[in-house]
Amino acid sequence: MSSYKFDSLKGRISGKTNSIPEGLTANIKEPAQLIWSQKPHRPAPGFWDDYPKNTIKKYQALFQKPDGLPVHLKRGFRDKGMYAATMGLTIFGSIYACYVLYGMSFKKE
Repeated sequence: MSSYKFDSLKGRISGKTNSIPEGLTANIKEPAQLIWSQKPHRPAPGFWDDYPKNTIKKYQALFQKPDGLPVHLKRGFRDKGMYAATMGLTIFGSIYACYVLYGMSFKKE
């Protein structure tokens, strides 16, 4: 049989704390067994052949070259295309936002 007590802080009746409810018992006799092994294994031969090589030195030389370009445009056409697309979408979005705000400001007839 469980016991209850009045909790003066909460102003209500509560069950006793730090106890296991009736009918439930903690019968843990042994630790849980792992299903998979935790030992590290070696990858298959040739696994690292397709892995990209360390290119930090190459990119450091590219980005530190004094050619007058900003860093975000140093890699050529792809960077310039992404920069142009970003600026275009930004300008289009700003103009469209102004158009929508103008349309919401005045009552339609």
